[in-house]
Amino acid sequence: MASPDVDNYTLFHRDVTAGQGWMRMPFPIEKPCYPAKELVNGHTYEFRLTGSNRAGESDPSNTVTVEPMAPAPSTAPDRSTSGPERTTLSAPPAPSGLRAEPGDATVQLRWAATSGVDNYTLFHRDVTAGQDWIRMPFPIPKPSYTADQLVNGHTYEFRLTGSNRAGESGFSPTVTATPRKPVPAAPSGVAATPRNAEANLCWMASPGADAYTLYYRDVTAGQVRQRMPFAVNGTCYLAKQLVNGHTYEFWLTASNSSGESGLSTPVTVTPRS
Repeated sequence: MASPDVDNYTLFHRDVTAGQGWMRMPFPIEKPCYPAKELVNGHTYEFRLTGSNRAGESDPSNTVTVEPMAPAPSTAPDRSTSGPERTTLSAPPAPSGLRAEPGDATVQLRWAATSGVDNYTLFHRDVTAGQDWIRMPFPIPKPSYTADQLVNGHTYEFRLTGSNRAGESGFSPTVTATPRKPVPAAPSGVAATPRNAEANLCWMASPGADAYTLYYRDVTAGQVRQRMPFAVNGTCYLAKQLVNGHTYEFWLTASNSSGESGLSTPVTVTPRS
C-alpha cells in the first residue's frame, strides 16, 4: 500500500535458509510494488521496507516471509505417434571461464556466456577483511561486470551462478584479484636553478604520486648515479653541499603504494659562488 508523503521506498531482504544477514537494496523503488528476482527455489526469504522523502527515512515496515518454488511441470502432449517429445527446461550449468582484471579500486570480471542462462548472480568477499560471501542483490544479464568501490591492496574473491526459470546453477570456479592504484608516470617539467654550492630543483606533480625520489651524480667527478635515501613529498627540493664549478645531473621518479615510475628526463646544473 502506498504511504503518504513517501517519495521512494527501499527494500531490505535476507535469505533465511542460507543464514544471510539483512541486505539493503542499492537503488530506490518508486512504486509500491517490486518483483524480487534471482531467488533460490526452496529457500525462505524475509523482506521489509522503509519509505523516504527529503526529511529522512522511516522505520522498517513489518517483515514478510516467502518461499519461492518452481512451477509444477506441465503435462506434455502425447507424441508417441508423431513428432519429437517436448523437453523439460532444466537449471543451467555453472558458468565457466571467469577471469578478473584488477584496476584502481575496481576489478573487471568477464566469463564465457553460458547456454540456457537468463541472468548471472555474482558472489564476492573481501578476503583481507575476513568478510563472508555476499550475494549481489541484482542480476547481471551479460557475461561481464565491473566491481567497483573496492579497497586498493585488499584481496577479493569472486564466483558466479547462472539461472533461468527452472532454477539456479552451482558455483563457477573462484577467482582472486587485488585492486591497486596505477604506478604514476615519471615526473615532467624538471628544472634546476644553480646557487652557491646548491641547486634548487622543481618539477610538475605526477597524478597519483604519493612521493618522489631524487637520483643524482657529479659528472665532473665521474660519479655514478646515486639514489637519495629518503623520499621527497613536495614538488621542489634544494640540493645542498655541492661543489661549485662541478656539473651535476639530476633525475626524479614518482611512487605510490603500487610501485615506482621510470626516471624523468635528466637535468644538468653547475652551481657557482
